[in-house]
Amino acid sequence: MASFTRSLRPFLIASGTVWLSLCAGSTTVEAAPSPAEKAAAEALFQEGKALMNKGEYERACPKLEESQRVDPQPGTLLSLAYCHETAGLVASAWIEYQEALALAKKARRADRIQLATSRLAALQKAVPRMTLEVDDSTAPEGLVITRNDVEVGKGAWGVPVPLDPGEYALSATAPGHVSWKVRVRIGLGETKNIPIPALERETPPPAASSSAPAPEPPPVDAKPAASHATWGWVVGGAGLASLAVGGYFGLRALSKDAESEDFCEGAACDARGVDLNRDARRAANVANVLVPLGLVGLGLGTWLIVGSARKSPPAQGAARPALHLSAGWVPGNASLGVKGAW
Repeated sequence: MASFTRSLRPFLIASGTVWLSLCAGSTTVEAAPSPAEKAAAEALFQEGKALMNKGEYERACPKLEESQRVDPQPGTLLSLAYCHETAGLVASAWIEYQEALALAKKARRADRIQLATSRLAALQKAVPRMTLEVDDSTAPEGLVITRNDVEVGKGAWGVPVPLDPGEYALSATAPGHVSWKVRVRIGLGETKNIPIPALERETPPPAASSSAPAPEPPPVDAKPAASHATWGWVVGGAGLASLAVGGYFGLRALSKDAESEDFCEGAACDARGVDLNRDARRAANVANVLVPLGLVGLGLGTWLIVGSARKSPPAQGAARPALHLSAGWVPGNASLGVKGAW
């Protein structure tokens, strides 16, 4: 079984008996990982290596992937490539060996260049490739092609793209067209050309028949006028009640004020006079609130009643009802008058 270290110490490729000596080193990254991240990456790498030694590559590869993501290292990248290669994910391994080769050339590491080059040569014929063939003359506007729910950009159409072996779900959609879907399985070393067919246009819905009868207009609802009249009587009644109560308190205020004079001499009042004056002021305050509210309610109710009568056309030859309201209030005197013709 092969043995790997993140510092790229010598390891044995399981598919042969060739020893490749790789020296320790690291690549420069934009943001250096923290000590905690380095420790986590090292732990992930060691766990991935232990799983590879047991032959559990499907569990080992994700550990190495995360280690490389947290703290990118050439040794981890080559170990990950080897893990994917052994697990049968030859396209992933092929791409990772290419990345490792680019790093080795940048660092001028001949040993790493030799390793990556040899593995790429060994995988060259094993990597499956899929070409999506699209006829531009029949491709509809807005054509979108996806592979396993991931969009394939237009630049990748007609290009033999390396893929890992397995089954792929392909689809093609365009506005106003019937979508196309297919599942394709590709194996080691296979090259498949998948023609994307011309999409059929969607059948438009049948037009509405011109002979269909026009919808009848909704019936006129006469309830709003009646409702206005009802609210008018309610509001007007409340206004009359408010006037009545306010008038009572106004008269009470006058009575208490007159009664307090018997217990006051000038501005000085005894305890009884003070109480009577206090009661008179309270009654006057209530009257000052209720009387204006009553006038407003009475006026609003009258307006609603008259308005509803105007909205309802009178019978032939009948005169429209007329209603006139007058009301007034001064301390000690309240008046209310209603005139109407029906």
